Order: sequence, then C-alpha cells, then structure tokens
Amino acid sequence: MNPHVFHKLTRALAAALVSSTLSLACLGAVPAFPGAEGFGAAATGGRGGEIYIVTNLNDSGAGSFRDAVTTGSTPRTVVFAVGGVININSTVTVRGNITIAGQTAPGDGITVYGNTVAFKNNVICRYLRIHGSIDMPSSNYALSAGGAANVIFDHVSVTWGRWDNIKLDSNSTDITFQYCLVGEAILPQYLGALFEGAKKITVHHTFWANNHSRNPKAKADIEYINNVVYNWGGSGFVGGHSSGHFYQDLINNYFIGGPSSSSSFISGFGSTDHVYHSGNYADTDKNGSLNGRLVTDTDFTRAGAALATSRSNLSPVAVTTDDAATALQKVMAKAGASDRRDPVDARMIAQLSSYGMLGALVAREGDVGGQPAMTGGIPPADTNATGIPDWWAGAMGRPSPADTAYANTVRADGYTNLEFYLNSIVTSGVPEAVITGITPASGVSASDPLTGGSITNSAALSIHGTAPAGATVEVSRVDTGDLVGTTTADAGGNWSLAPSGVTERQYAFTARVRRADDTLSLPSAAHAVHVKNTADAAPVIDRFVVSATEKTFSGTAAPYATITVSEAVLGIVATGTADGYGNWDAVCDAGVTFADAAYTFTATATDLVDNTSAASTPLSVDMGIPPPVFTLVTPDTGSSDSDQITNSGTLSFSGTARAGDIVQVYRLLAASGTDLPRHRRHRRHAQRHVRALRRDD
Repeated sequence: MNPHVFHKLTRALAAALVSSTLSLACLGAVPAFPGAEGFGAAATGGRGGEIYIVTNLNDSGAGSFRDAVTTGSTPRTVVFAVGGVININSTVTVRGNITIAGQTAPGDGITVYGNTVAFKNNVICRYLRIHGSIDMPSSNYALSAGGAANVIFDHVSVTWGRWDNIKLDSNSTDITFQYCLVGEAILPQYLGALFEGAKKITVHHTFWANNHSRNPKAKADIEYINNVVYNWGGSGFVGGHSSGHFYQDLINNYFIGGPSSSSSFISGFGSTDHVYHSGNYADTDKNGSLNGRLVTDTDFTRAGAALATSRSNLSPVAVTTDDAATALQKVMAKAGASDRRDPVDARMIAQLSSYGMLGALVAREGDVGGQPAMTGGIPPADTNATGIPDWWAGAMGRPSPADTAYANTVRADGYTNLEFYLNSIVTSGVPEAVITGITPASGVSASDPLTGGSITNSAALSIHGTAPAGATVEVSRVDTGDLVGTTTADAGGNWSLAPSGVTERQYAFTARVRRADDTLSLPSAAHAVHVKNTADAAPVIDRFVVSATEKTFSGTAAPYATITVSEAVLGIVATGTADGYGNWDAVCDAGVTFADAAYTFTATATDLVDNTSAASTPLSVDMGIPPPVFTLVTPDTGSSDSDQITNSGTLSFSGTARAGDIVQVYRLLAASGTDLPRHRRHRRHAQRHVRALRRDD
C-alpha cells in the first residue's frame, strides 16, 4: 500500500475508535508522553487518530510534511519514513490535534527549513528542527504559536528567525517548551522569543544561545525553570515592562555570558512585572571557567522588577527541578533535537562548553555555513504502514506486523500502542539509567542498524549500561513489563546483568533507577536485542554487468547481509553488502579474469552475527557471447547526432547484438531526488549512462 495515502484509508476506523473506544476522559488521563511537564503537558495531539507517514522532502503534495500537518480534521499522528531537510517556501500552519513524531525520522532526523512553522491547538511536537531563513520576510518568526492552546514542544530546535525565533501572543495559553534549543536569531532583530500577553507558559531545561535579547521577552505569566542562557547581546531574560500585570517565576536558571554579552543578563522589567526568583546563577566574566554567582533580589530590583515572595505559576504537572549547575549539564547533554544533533546545534553546544570564550551573534545563516546537508537514512520496514516498525511488533511478541487496530488500541497505561512505541524509542530529558549494549556469553554480537540496538547469535547474554555510582538499576522487558533483574552500578557508574529465559526472537529492554525513597526514575529509551541463530533465506543474483572498468553482480538479500559470490572453479570472485532495503552489488576483485567460456555463479548471505545462508539459485553466464552495443538514442538533441544526449522523456534505443539474442536495457542510476517507495529496489551506480546487457537463457 502506498503509505502517504494510507491516512485516507484509516479515517473511518480512526473516527470509530475515537467515538466508541476512546472516551475523552481516557484520552486525557495521561500526560502527552512520559516526562511531559508544565502547562502544556495535557496535550493529546493525534492520540487514537489517523496515521500519516511522510515519505518525501517536498514542500507540498502527497507524502509531504505540509500535507501531513495541514490537511484533514480528525486527530492525526505524523511519522517519518524519510530524513533530511524539508525546504519550505511559505508558512506551514500545523492544524490542531496533531502529534509530530520527529524521533521516527531515519538518518540524521528531520529539519524544516526556510520559513515559519505555525501551530494551532492541541499539538505534541517532538524531536524536530525548525530553521527560518534570511530569505523569508523580515517580519517572520521561525516558530509561531500565536493563539494556540494545549501545546508541548519537546526537544525541538528553533533557529534563524528574523523578527524573533518564537512568537506567542495574548491568546496563547497552556504551552510547554522543554529541552528545546532557541538560538542564532538573525537580521533584522536577532531576538530569541516574544511572549506577548501569553498565559500559563512553561519553559524548562531549554538552551538559549546567540540571541541579542529576549531569551525570552516574558510579557507573560510564565514559569521559567532550569534554563541556560548563553552569549546574549544586549540582554538575557527580559521582563514585560508594560501596563499589564504579568507574573514571572525564575527558578534555578544559569546565565552565562559569552563574547557578545553585556553584563545585563536580566533587564526590561517594570513595576507590573511580579517576579519570584530562587536559585538562579549568573557567570558574566567570560573567562572559560564556570564560576557563577547567586542572583539576588538587588539584581531584579535594579532591573525594575517588583519582587514576589511566592510562586505565581504552578502547572498541574510540576516540572522536575534541578539545581542550576545540574540543569546546565542536562541542557548540554540533551537540549534540542539531541537524539541526533545536527552541526547547527552542535556548534552552539560547543560554544556553551567554552564558558564564555566562544560564540557570536549571526546576521544570516550563510555566515555560519548555511543549512547543512542531512543524511536521509533508511526507515525500518513497516509492512502495514501503521507507524510501528515490524521489528517493534516482533519485540512486543506479535507474530505478524502491527495493523491499524493494534496501533490505536489503548494500553493499560493510557497510551495507544503507537504512542507506546513513539515514547519508548526516545526519552524526555536525561534518563538516570541507560542501556549501552549487550555482551554474549559465547558467539558474537553487533550493532543492529535495523533497530539501533544489538543483535547476537547467543541466547546467553548480559545487558550493560550506565547509571549514577551506587544506584540500584532495574531492567525490564518492554513487551511484558516484567522485571528481568536488579543490579547496582559500580563506582564508575557501570552496571550489567544477565536476563534469564531469553530465546531466539526480537526483544526490547529498558532500565530505570530505583531511588532511595523507593520511587522509580523514568525508563531509558528502549534498547532492542535481536537473538538470531538462524540464517536468512538464500540471496538472489539477478544480473551481472560488465563495464570497461569493473564486473558487478547485483541482487537482493536480507538487509545488511554480507554477500559472497562464488564460481565452482575460480572460488570466491566478488563480495558486497546489502543495504537497508536488501539490495546489493558485489564488484569482482581486480585480479579476477574470465575466459570466453560459460560460468555458473552462486551467492550466499552472511548476517551480522555470522549465520550463513544456503547458496542462491545459480546464475549462468556465457562470457563468449559478445555484448550488445548502443548505436543510437532517438531523439538525440545533443551537439551531435551520435552523442546519445537527449532532453526527451520519451525515447528509444537502437544498437547491435548477436542475431537471435534477447537484449535487456537497465537504468543504472536512479534520478537524483526521486521519491522512491520505502522498500522499492533502487540502485545508484557510478555509470550515468544506460548500458545494454547480454543475457543467455
């Protein structure tokens, strides 16, 4: 099924599920995701609704991000089968009741670049980069949530806005920014964010960098907790300074001056700004060391604020609050789309780690290299286009891939199965325990590119990871929730344990810390473990291409398998590796030569943990048959009548071959930018011309 139109087929089922099995009380009974905090934590986004898979990087049209977030009216979850940069030429307005799961994008993740992304009501947006551009109108923001309510931004990176990076207005309410990155605002204003009259706003564990001012301008009722502001220009956090009364709670933030910074880490307050502050630190000496001082009442009164003796903004899902120094380390580790930091975010994090020595205001993105290229990656197989990969369905104990009914079924914890997958592959913030890999008792193990986890041919294995020294670590299976073991992190923060009852199948495990008060931390991101001691099916050799420079076998096999092509007399003649779609090419070694004789070739596939398949069906090739030759492309529109250059998409080939031979013509290079279906075989060979191939049946 074509995945980018799959959402059309799920509308009726989604509507039925929402109306019959998912009461509003049930849908709103849990936070947006585990770890969601603050005033926006109750957002439900697209829970229980349609599933839309973004399959291309186009600005518009079927399968595009714009189409995913602007069309339709029922709740929708947007997942990504493509990674890279989406160049938008105009504002994209995300409609209400949407979940944007940027964590599902393969490769380097997803960046929306070039113009404003605006948000309406009830949106969950996670692990997305939103980059404005000097080419958009000077009055544009990179991210706007004007008039929006019940929205949460988690691990979202926002840069290169022109008027400001972010805009909220007087109708914006119940919004959370957590573990975000807001930086490098550009001409004409270089400003971080304008919260103009907004109510019930939470900003926590967010990194503000290289903005001249407004980090943010809080003409708003806001709880501002555990943020880091770095290398402001004229000022850091700015008050409302207006006739309206606003209430700002600043708790355990760290203000660190950089090369561009004045001494005004807070400014612009008025008598109508009612400020409660506690535990904030400022380090403005720019000396390369972290040695901040406690911010005092005098700092705020000198900036014009009216002091409050207690907090005014208490969100229904309280922010887990750290001291300022701990918050700084968490922000450095996880702020922004940190599952795969791009060079833009990485640059600002590196500047922060210099503690005042590095950093600069940026006039236009081109001054810092512009929008970097991003790797698209290969998405995991998702047979039924439900947003749940087949490997995860296996890890959950399903004998077959997930279907839509399963994806939208509500679990006992209040989340749908699709949400459970989305919430399990990433975390919000910094987990206290992390699984780093496995070690088999015998056999071999490897990183598994299909899942990002581990694969082994041994059912006897240990799981290992990190946690605070001396912490009690509990490891559980994701499918059953069963505890598989408890251990203690050593003095170096390392731990390991050996689960029992492991057999040949796909698993996923999580780890968490049981604290001294007997509470549990949030779980780590799930770590997939594939126990596999059965070889895959034999590969297929479907062609043998001889060019002037190389001899190449091609075919299909299990993804990422190592392919060995052999001939009975010559032995091994070529090796190669299948890609994530299972396509492979194996180029003969330079020393391999063939006489004008008949040969029979077979191939085997060895998986990542040394299980080797049976041999393929033989491919017979008679090297004594002369190859066909191209003589003419019609129409030929090049500079000569025989240069085989054409500007026509409708053409014919002519040539010569041995009488009676069947000639097959192959395209050896997929056109750049082609939107290929996710599991379609495709090849990108070095040759850019079409070559006829001889075939002897």
